[in-house]
Amino acid sequence: MKIRKNLIMLVVLLCTLSLIGCSQTSSEVVEYQEQVASLENQLSLEQQKNKELQTKITTLESALKKYQQVDDTYSLLKVYTVDANTMETLVLDELFPQDNIINTLDTLANSLSQNVFENLGIEILSIEDIDGQKIAHIDLQDDATIPVTWNSFFQGSTGGKITTDSLKMTFLQSNYPSEWIDGISFTYKGEPITGDHVEELTKIIYR
Repeated sequence: MKIRKNLIMLVVLLCTLSLIGCSQTSSEVVEYQEQVASLENQLSLEQQKNKELQTKITTLESALKKYQQVDDTYSLLKVYTVDANTMETLVLDELFPQDNIINTLDTLANSLSQNVFENLGIEILSIEDIDGQKIAHIDLQDDATIPVTWNSFFQGSTGGKITTDSLKMTFLQSNYPSEWIDGISFTYKGEPITGDHVEELTKIIYR
């Protein structure tokens, strides 16, 4: 509305100048010219503001569209764990897919590490084709600056189940409808995992 008002004012002023013509003094002409220049400057500023607002609107519309695209071809991925008291499945985080599966797995690994495993390392090593199926190789790593190790999460029947189910459900994403991996394989510091309560992590786990 402000831009339209300025345009109308500019047109009216130009028409007035054309009607007045040479009957005005030079000082009046200069004044009119200054008014015209001022209005043109205001108009330019308003047009720039309008352009910036339009860019913001486009960006926000794109973001909104991304959030609304939770359907059969595009949905959020979830970070899972298990409640230690009730053994019910919990969703701790919801994440958008990244530009490829490796990067998406990295995003899941980071969130899972932060939310469940005290920031211990979870590194996505590769995705390998085994018998026509995509298997993600994931290495669990300790951190000298963190007082716990992965062995802490392998202990006990409850602890072992929570660890196994958190890793398995988060990386397999059984309800995710788009392209995904077919299975996961774990190592611990580059070596096969051992432990009485995490036997499932010693082999390929299929989706």
